[in-house]
Amino acid sequence: MAKVLVATFTNMPGKILDGFRQGFVEALAREGNEVLVLRTNDFLHDYQTSNHLAETIDESALVARLREFAPELIVSMNHSGMFRNLAEQLDCPVGVWLLDGPSYLVEPDEVRRQRTRYHMFVPVRAFRDDLKDGFGFSNGNLHYLPFASDFQAQDLAPEQNISFVGTFFTGWRLQKAIEAHLGDFETMARIRSLVTSYAEDRDAPFSKRLAEFGLSRLFTDGWDEAYILNTLSINQRIRILDAVQDLGLVIYGTRDWPGVLPFSWGTALSYNPVPVTLKSELEAIYNASRINLNISHAQARGGLPWRVFDTMACNGAVISDYQDDLKLLFGADVNIPIYDSPSAARELCQQLLNDEARRSELVRASQIAINKGHRFKHRLNEMGEVLGLNLTVGREGNFAFLNADDFTTVNRSKADQETESIFECQTLLTDRLFSLQLFHSQSMAFSQENSQLAHLDLAGTDLLHHRFVLSNGSRYLRLDVGEYFSTHRDVSVRIEVDGQPAKFIDLERDVLASHQFQFDRDELHCGYDAYCVFENPFPNRNVSVSFDSRVRSEDLMHDA
Repeated sequence: MAKVLVATFTNMPGKILDGFRQGFVEALAREGNEVLVLRTNDFLHDYQTSNHLAETIDESALVARLREFAPELIVSMNHSGMFRNLAEQLDCPVGVWLLDGPSYLVEPDEVRRQRTRYHMFVPVRAFRDDLKDGFGFSNGNLHYLPFASDFQAQDLAPEQNISFVGTFFTGWRLQKAIEAHLGDFETMARIRSLVTSYAEDRDAPFSKRLAEFGLSRLFTDGWDEAYILNTLSINQRIRILDAVQDLGLVIYGTRDWPGVLPFSWGTALSYNPVPVTLKSELEAIYNASRINLNISHAQARGGLPWRVFDTMACNGAVISDYQDDLKLLFGADVNIPIYDSPSAARELCQQLLNDEARRSELVRASQIAINKGHRFKHRLNEMGEVLGLNLTVGREGNFAFLNADDFTTVNRSKADQETESIFECQTLLTDRLFSLQLFHSQSMAFSQENSQLAHLDLAGTDLLHHRFVLSNGSRYLRLDVGEYFSTHRDVSVRIEVDGQPAKFIDLERDVLASHQFQFDRDELHCGYDAYCVFENPFPNRNVSVSFDSRVRSEDLMHDA
């Protein structure tokens, strides 16, 4: 039995992990390990971009608890949770499993500093060159480790012909760059060449592309590339889904899928807004679909999302775009239908829907292949061999979450002292923390250091009010509305300064950029990472920014 500290964020509400992370943690415990989970959403300022602990967390108490646990291995997803000097304070191997592209590594400079200490596990072989060129990793610390599945086949009556579960991606950084240079046809041509270059050479480093097309001043970091890839990905998803929407398609995922309406009304009508948060809920969808469609993110570059492994483990047949690893991992065992165009995707779906024998044989072969070599037990064996640990003892272990409340300081932060929170209690609905964060910057590039974070206790209330106070307010403001799916009524965002009437932000017309943030007349629909950006009408003055809404009670009940 090994003691394993797993540090990871989750895009799910509460203590829920997504299917992949939950499968990994449960497999560690099932194979005889003692697992402690640090859910970084609860401990960090901004769990996807920074490893700075929140002001409310007592670092010394947290470190003391981790030393008491004495892990023999740390596994961090995307390097989240590796707060300053943690690796030095815990004398054990560190494995970083890269779940997304290198652009999504939290605190990349710290990854570079620790490149000889960390073992980097990558699900895409092309990422190894990125990490060697951009981070200084040696071959000995880079390990190809594709995803795996803990999903199981279930005999459920089919509820839909075709299912797709995924994100409606935003490309707002690319959009703002284009909007800022409208009419500059020479710059537009260079941006076009940059974006189309990914179809010709998917592996070239971003810095090389920027230098080639003279865009190094316009695009500055890996997040700019992430939004370009998001743009390519959502364009591809819309084209493929539009081609099959009339064959019985049902889409699940982020609440902003109705935004596809101007481009494909049939795709918009295929969206089912029921939240899919629990592993069991996603597992049921894959088992109750005749076909499970895979449309990979552009960052995949030959690798496979865990959607492929999960769907192959269930009773729905998988159809996918081409990725090199389909042949590498499954070519000898499963003839997975692969499309290279929207029309080809439609034709494959029609063929399988009309040939139950072929569809059933594909399902059978897929399940055999997953059980043969793509369960989490297989990945733990591979990881253990690299790290010199036996992670598959074979007898039952256990896992537990660290509770952030156990490490909360008694002193209020400066941001807490400068903000005002008001709660109006009605009937008891649920016990739930809701977070609001306000970023401020003189440009559209926001940083964690220039922000205020508030955690609001929604126990016994559906009326939400919070006021941020800013000294010498910056030109641009970004309001992050929570970390989980939510719907708000009676929404008001207003900015006030002494001696001036309050300025109310029009959420339909005044928003410069947004992510998973959809305002439709009387309701605001938010995804798991919702925010909007707007201009401060009173720059360089002391202002207050207030957010008011009535959170829909049925959402609170569900998320609880």
